[in-house]
Amino acid sequence: FLDEPTAAVDPQLRARSWELFRKLAKDGTTLFISTHLMDEALLCDKVTILNHGKVVLVDSPQNIMQRGKTRLSVTTPDGRSEAEIESTPEAMAQKLREFGLPNDISSIKLGPSTLEEIVLEIIREDST
Repeated sequence: FLDEPTAAVDPQLRARSWELFRKLAKDGTTLFISTHLMDEALLCDKVTILNHGKVVLVDSPQNIMQRGKTRLSVTTPDGRSEAEIESTPEAMAQKLREFGLPNDISSIKLGPSTLEEIVLEIIREDST
């Protein structure tokens, strides 16, 4: 059991630690690692999400990431911005029309949800 083993360490030591963890796992050692760093959770075979000490979900990082939606971020020249998570291109196109496409947009970014966003949504759903 390793409780946040890379907390407060420099990037070089963090990378070496994860090399060691991967080697141990490859050699058949089971490691339980607690972390608040989602990029570290992505390196694990299984992730357990807790909400107030209760297990909400146990799954592979890949399966958890599939729960995410495409993220649409729109910014205007005057700095107004909006970030909306939608699941369909049609809904995104509608949101762009509502936001003022095409004359009032300086940037559009489209990408997947992060693990952190997905975990927060899972916890929100569990809390309701």
